[in-house]
Amino acid sequence: MEVVKEDNLPSNASFLPSLESMTAFKSLRSTECFAFGDKKSCTLDGQDYMKKELSKMEEKLPGQVDIFKTNMNKAMKDILGRFKEVRFFTGEFMD
Repeated sequence: MEVVKEDNLPSNASFLPSLESMTAFKSLRSTECFAFGDKKSCTLDGQDYMKKELSKMEEKLPGQVDIFKTNMNKAMKDILGRFKEVRFFTGEFMD
């Protein structure tokens, strides 16, 4: 990974993550994964994730289910719209 010094940042560098978020990211021991060769496999994985989370939410937070569905659908549309630009990572304790 290339480290960019703050004084060499372009003027439109607002897209760069903060130091705090990068520290948290590194503490998760995240590594890039190449699990999705195409949009279809990414969509299927997203649907599986939604099913797992919805079953948990329905028993613990039933009032949040509709909000989760709406936000998750928006997030998936965004990810799929930028699929070739997005990198996926997995942490040490993530399935």
